[in-house]
Amino acid sequence: AQPPGAAVAALRPLLSAHQKAAWQGEACGALAGARVLHGGLVVLGRARAPAPAGGRSLSTTSGTAAAAVASVAEEATAVLAADPTPTGWWPSNLMELVMVSAHDASGLPWALSIAAVTVGVRMCLAPLIIYQMRNVSRLAWIRPEMEQIQKQYNAMGGVRGPPQAYDKMNEQLKALYKKHDCSPVKSLASMFVQAPVMISIFLCLRRMATEYPSFQTGGLLWFSDLSIVDPYYALPVVAGCLTFATIELGTDTGQAMSQQQGNMKLYMRAFAVAVIPMTVVAGLPNSVLVYWVTQATVSLGQAAILKIP
Repeated sequence: AQPPGAAVAALRPLLSAHQKAAWQGEACGALAGARVLHGGLVVLGRARAPAPAGGRSLSTTSGTAAAAVASVAEEATAVLAADPTPTGWWPSNLMELVMVSAHDASGLPWALSIAAVTVGVRMCLAPLIIYQMRNVSRLAWIRPEMEQIQKQYNAMGGVRGPPQAYDKMNEQLKALYKKHDCSPVKSLASMFVQAPVMISIFLCLRRMATEYPSFQTGGLLWFSDLSIVDPYYALPVVAGCLTFATIELGTDTGQAMSQQQGNMKLYMRAFAVAVIPMTVVAGLPNSVLVYWVTQATVSLGQAAILKIP
């Protein structure tokens, strides 16, 4: 049989390996290994074998090693409970860095930090949003003239007419757009900027809800845990109502709408209503819904301000 001293010596490299793993961030493996190693040392200590001549008893040696293993386990537990450090250069990773920096600098709960970053992003995009809404309003204002040009084109045969008819219609529309400084393309420009930002924040918060332990206590009121779905489904309802109100106010130009515009508004209304069951079925965490509610609130306020004559 192997002497007790040799058994302890054989266990020491395992202890060093687990300590190194813990220091390198392999907290889960180190914690599990430390617990197994601790159990083995307890069994060796219970053997109460006689101490070798001129050396310490096995129970003393195993007790020292067990204390070291317990220290490793505590370090591993601390690593598991700590939030990760943002890394990477993807847009969602950069947005995560912004969220963490705002949270650490302000000391606010995660829910208020998310709301503050959302408001800040919307304020940065405000000039682009205002430009888009003005362009939409101007297009709505010149719509009767655009319809008159379209009627003239249809009277000349439409798509079956001569090529000169189509060229003439394009020239008239370009002149009309230039006169009023508007264009349908300009309305799409802001969407290409806003969409990546919104998607980045969405992906960032959804990932942080699973990777940041502090999200479990970073909420407010009834949604204290930002990593789970709202148990009362209040946030999805609020998000849907605010989105619906924003659509109603933002698409109201004060003029009669064409059939195509009316259909588009109906689709947008249906989307606002479908938001509620969609968020529940998708299992979106409260962190994402806090962002959604904040953004919808700011959008509604901006639309209301721009309606002031």
